[in-house]
Amino acid sequence: MKLTRTTRFLVLVGCLVLLGMSTDPAQGAVTVVGSLPSDALISNPETGSNDGYTRMAHAEAGVTWYIKGQTFTLASPSTVTSVTVRVDDNLSPIDTSGDLTLNLYAVAGGEPTGPVLASQTDALPPLSPGDYLRVDFDTPAALAPGEYTFVWSSSNLDMYFDVQNTGVNYPGGDLVRSNGSTWEVRSDNDFIFAVSGTSEAPILHSPSVWPVTFVENPPLTGADQIVLDASADVGQTFQLGYEATVSNVVFQ
Repeated sequence: MKLTRTTRFLVLVGCLVLLGMSTDPAQGAVTVVGSLPSDALISNPETGSNDGYTRMAHAEAGVTWYIKGQTFTLASPSTVTSVTVRVDDNLSPIDTSGDLTLNLYAVAGGEPTGPVLASQTDALPPLSPGDYLRVDFDTPAALAPGEYTFVWSSSNLDMYFDVQNTGVNYPGGDLVRSNGSTWEVRSDNDFIFAVSGTSEAPILHSPSVWPVTFVENPPLTGADQIVLDASADVGQTFQLGYEATVSNVVFQ
């Protein structure tokens, strides 16, 4: 990557104004959607060749491992707003009505640990085999980089979720299951899932034109170059004349 010695740059800023902004969190819900979201933070889609299922049930259903979850890894600070999974496409839900709970936990030794980081309980909507089920949190979870898990449980539901159980599985985590007292890691299984939200990781793209901004040193022809490599950092100082929020930086 090369930058001009008299670096061409701009900073897009905007005044931070709070005018009657509501502090109420977004309304959470459990809904049926058409697919995994395309803009998810993490996605483990159906490949068509890894077909399996896992059963999540209430404690009295006679299932030993009745609580099910999936560990996943965040590479940067993120706010998790929702989780989407796929209902198994071959087996109908045993129960079609009831309450579904999704909890987020940190992970230690591959297993859920510590306090609940986010939680949502809502009624299961009408669904069919192969549907995608999305849970939006009333209060999203702001998480540091690291390993986490989402865990499904219910006091009155018995149903099947779609999993990958052969071939190449999701590399950032595993399916986990519990009998109510201990956890077991299933490294050969993964949910078909997506974790959605926002991330602090920078988004790089190439604008088609030089934007109109508040602070800029516009492009010039015939400028010198400076090389950015692993052995040296380069940068550019700038000044703001008032309080502002910096949203973007563009270089030539």
